Amino acid sequence: MIYFKPMKKYLIISMLFFPMLILAKPLPKPLRGIYINPYACYNISYINKLMDSMNRYNLNAVIIDVKADNGIIPFIANDKRLRKASKNIYNLDKIVNILHKNKFIIIGRIVTFKDNIRANENNGEYAVINKYTKKPWKDSGGTYWVDPYNIDNWDYNICVANEVLSRGFDSVQFDYVRFPSDGDIGKCAYPSRIGNYYYSDIIEIFLYYAKYHLKEYDIGVDVFGYLPWLKRIINIGQDMSMITKQADIVSPMLYPSHFGNRFLLDSTSNYFRRTHDIIYQSLLKSDEYIKNDSSKRIIPFIQSFTYKASKMGKFYVENQVAAALKYGDGSFFVWNAESNYKMLWKALYKLEIIRNKEKVLNFKALKENLLDETS
Repeated sequence: MIYFKPMKKYLIISMLFFPMLILAKPLPKPLRGIYINPYACYNISYINKLMDSMNRYNLNAVIIDVKADNGIIPFIANDKRLRKASKNIYNLDKIVNILHKNKFIIIGRIVTFKDNIRANENNGEYAVINKYTKKPWKDSGGTYWVDPYNIDNWDYNICVANEVLSRGFDSVQFDYVRFPSDGDIGKCAYPSRIGNYYYSDIIEIFLYYAKYHLKEYDIGVDVFGYLPWLKRIINIGQDMSMITKQADIVSPMLYPSHFGNRFLLDSTSNYFRRTHDIIYQSLLKSDEYIKNDSSKRIIPFIQSFTYKASKMGKFYVENQVAAALKYGDGSFFVWNAESNYKMLWKALYKLEIIRNKEKVLNFKALKENLLDETS
């Protein structure tokens, strides 16, 4: 259990962990899905096209923003606590009805501690503060963050989760569950900070707290792609052991474009091999953290966008999917910020041809069938 002794907006936290008394109904295996942004959700004809392609290639899940990067809640919320950030971008009940009617799992993405709207409420009461100006601190991209120590911020994000779960979503996925990293973080002050807790302690306690309040559902967390390799990233508060202990599903963002250009690159500069290894080796690293707990899952995010394509080799989408399919039950999520998945559909079509021809889909089969064109 967690014991809280609140003093105004400060926390004194004592942690004792015990198994949850109610076990969540697990999401299906495998779980293969795509991210759909709020504006794409507004376009029902486009959703229908996406569903046709997903059915064609046996994808069964969608990840939808229910609290976006800018803090906007992109649907009309019922809970009055959420209405200040609520915008009518898509019809939540309509999209749930359409997707469930077509047998898709719906996962709500909640951008947690990065939040322009909440950080500027009540004169910055909930914000990370610039210790010199005493105003909400902005990162290098001009974005505001809320204080991860502040339990009111925890409750607010859990409120978002409860809103969408009560209206038909099957699960939620917390993103940006971390401290800020970009910009002059030396100026950051955390008004609700108390005691000598590490950043990673606060992230773990938040996740336990969230799971306690959402115990009937599988809860996911997105983490940096490097985290399985580094074990912990101290300055943002992400610790792979601590996060996998609390979350049901952990999703490392294994976009090859977001790793160093020479990471896992061999002496022959074989980018085709590198892309495969980033996905597969990262999943093997991740598996070390959950191998003694069969209730936990690692489901990677892979990329279907062109950023730094020259560093990934040709057919990098096919390569990533094939690598993800080799691990565990073959679950994966695919990210494209614009929800444009033309590259993904082409890749899945090619993989289908290779599988039908070779009766197996491994790196050797993939390379031999694409060899003439790969870099």
